[in-house]
Amino acid sequence: MSMLIIDGVKYNLWIPREEKQLEKMVKEHFKEIFGEVYTLYFDIKPELRSQAGIGSKPDGVVVDFEKPCFYVIEIERAEHGVHEHIVTQISRFNSALKSLETRMKIADVIYNEIVSNPVSQSVVKTKVKGEMFRFLTDLFSRKPVIVIIIDKATEELKEAIGELRQESRIIEFKTFERVGLEGKAYAHLFEPLSSIEKPPETEREKRTLTRTEKEYVEFYRDLVLAIRDKVPTTLSEYNPKSYYQISTGISSVHYEWVFHGRPRRSFGVELHFEKGNKETNRNLLKEIEKYKDEIEKETGEKVIFQENWGKAWARLYIERDEGRMTNELKRWAVEKMVLLIKVLQPKLNMMK
Repeated sequence: MSMLIIDGVKYNLWIPREEKQLEKMVKEHFKEIFGEVYTLYFDIKPELRSQAGIGSKPDGVVVDFEKPCFYVIEIERAEHGVHEHIVTQISRFNSALKSLETRMKIADVIYNEIVSNPVSQSVVKTKVKGEMFRFLTDLFSRKPVIVIIIDKATEELKEAIGELRQESRIIEFKTFERVGLEGKAYAHLFEPLSSIEKPPETEREKRTLTRTEKEYVEFYRDLVLAIRDKVPTTLSEYNPKSYYQISTGISSVHYEWVFHGRPRRSFGVELHFEKGNKETNRNLLKEIEKYKDEIEKETGEKVIFQENWGKAWARLYIERDEGRMTNELKRWAVEKMVLLIKVLQPKLNMMK
């Protein structure tokens, strides 16, 4: 067990038995985590979730009125399976944020909490020069930064969060309890958010996109805009690559649009199993292969199952012999992806 010594005083590593114990400590120190001056923490209590129309957690929302930006907070104890739980919760919350009505309700609830608290009002008025409610509705129309605060950050969790394809941070919040003292005295060890924010863009990241990269950005932008209200999942930013991934809520398992060949000769609508273990990927694919007839009937396309793909991966896909980025291909890509998710997502949810 880890030990911390401060000025000769010994502290043993303390593991919270319940999530609410960790949550209480995080709330006490949110200023140190997120910023001392212009941040406010808002509990997502059951009544707030109900008023805002949010069907699931998160545990809280932190608003930074200086940047400005907002953080969606998940506070968890490290335990088996927690990574999948976190991904599911965040995906549901982000899906809720797509609705203008939901964003307005969240802004309204937070606005009422601010105006009922003189201290919060003084923080906000320092940075918000215009109408506060308008500021909040504009703020919540943006994408949040996801912050997971956990007593032990595992590699499994880091891998799962990487699947979200959206801006996210993991803060490991360790607690130590003083040895030999009547009553409780704690010391905490964590990195403030400011120290783990993304570094400035490198010159390579700032480089001008090639013509082909611009074509990919425009193509996948059109697909994302067309599908965003038709699928029950969070969509990431489109990028200058030949493929675009859509999360299933399962670590290292995702849907994908992708062009095949160089030069481009065909286009696939696919489900990928990209876990580190070849046998795991193969078994997952075989489980889905039971629904081959249902997939082909729903999509009207022949589905191909590929057990050995790359060094360890597996996938299934339907394919169209078209390498040009035509409007007809866009319509086909959206239609088939919607149908594939409709058939497969309920099956995948049972496999979590």
